[in-house]
Order: sequence, then C-alpha cells, then structure tokens
Amino acid sequence: MKTFFLALSLAASLSAASIPLFNTGTDASNNQLPTPGALETHFNLIPPTGSVNAFLTRWQFPYIDETSLGARWISPAIITPTAPPSFPNGGFSFILEQTFDMSPFDISTASLSGLMGADNCMIIRLNTTVLATTGGSCPATRPSFNFTTLTPFSATASAFIAGINTLQLQYSNAGGPGALVVTDL
Repeated sequence: MKTFFLALSLAASLSAASIPLFNTGTDASNNQLPTPGALETHFNLIPPTGSVNAFLTRWQFPYIDETSLGARWISPAIITPTAPPSFPNGGFSFILEQTFDMSPFDISTASLSGLMGADNCMIIRLNTTVLATTGGSCPATRPSFNFTTLTPFSATASAFIAGINTLQLQYSNAGGPGALVVTDL
C-alpha cells in the first residue's frame, strides 16, 4: 500500500500524517485477498446496477502477474443467498467509489498516485477531476482495452477538497468477461 503524506506545521515543528487508501482486492491491511470469489470491500458499487450487487476477486488475470501488484483484479458479480456467485458477460458499466476524510489536514500539501488497468475501459477521478483514462473511450467499445500494461495516474493538491474526498472508478466492458485493478495507492 502506498499512502500519501501531508506536511502539517505545528508551532515550530513539522510532522507528517498519512491517510490509507486501499488497492482493489485487498483486506483491511491492504494485503491481497484470496482469489477467486473474495468480496471487494473498499470500493463501493454506486448504486448497485440491475442484478449486479458486488465486485469479487475473479481470477489470475493472464496478462499482468498479480503476485507483484499488491492488488487483485476484481469483476462485477451477482450474489444471491441460494446460488454461487455468477459473473455477467460484457455490455456493462459501473461506478465504484472509495471515500476518505481530509478535514484534519492541509490539502495544499496533498498528492496521490497509483496504477490502473481495465478490460475494457476505466476513468479514474478524484472528486470531479479526471486523473486518467485507460482503454480508449468509455463506455467501452471494442477493440479498446488496457489489460496488458498498467496506466499511471496522479493527483496534485488542486484535486483535493477539505472534508470527504471520493476516489471514483468509472468502469465499462464491451463484451465477454471483464475486470479492473487499481494498485500502488
């Protein structure tokens, strides 16, 4: 897990504080969840769309080795109490969000960075600021994709707001199974 640091001036001393952000497919300590089928708990589906009500770790994505990522690829899933999870095949778009509170900090010193990948497309935002787009146009249209390399993203102080901030993933898949990953937060 990468955390970002804020310098806080207190009288004549200088101290640093960090706010943890979580990679996809990780636990409360930001360690990779077991795969497949573990529930993504840090990025919330906003709102649940149709029958999809969760994102789960899916599989060892063949293009980028998860063992070095510190994250897992996650996929939209349909969870019911009476059947195993199922995964829709393409033609979908979702928004996932992770929030964090900046109210105790001086946002003029804040920054964050990370890496993302998607099959097919993802836009990542901090509040209303677009940090990066991967895989061509969103919603996804074939043949756009970005799951063989990861795309860097970053935010400077101007993207942060005092109070609750939202890291948002706008994800879409044109067809077939799909997944996304965010790491190095």
